[in-house]
Amino acid sequence: MLPIAADHMSQGGRTKGLVRGTIARRFPGQGLEEQRKVAAKSYYHSVLRREWAAVADLPGDFPALSALGVVDGRAAGAAVRGEGQASQMSRLFILICAEMWTRAHALT
Repeated sequence: MLPIAADHMSQGGRTKGLVRGTIARRFPGQGLEEQRKVAAKSYYHSVLRREWAAVADLPGDFPALSALGVVDGRAAGAAVRGEGQASQMSRLFILICAEMWTRAHALT
């Protein structure tokens, strides 16, 4: 198999242009030649903001992670219940998931 030059792969100035063009020709009228990447980050952050009040109450003061010595439960709980930016919420959501997973699997 011969290597394909990078400029050939980026036909039309788009990454994966070779594949995109082939697919668009194979399925005409589907708008595939116009497809662009969609950033999900803004949608994810809007969901976090909208649902945060319900989610923030779930871990309480993180008893499972506190029992394992992973976090200071009161400090983590205060951080989760405090007002924050969506980027902070994203990191705190990971901590909430860790607490809930630990409750379900590690302390049974």
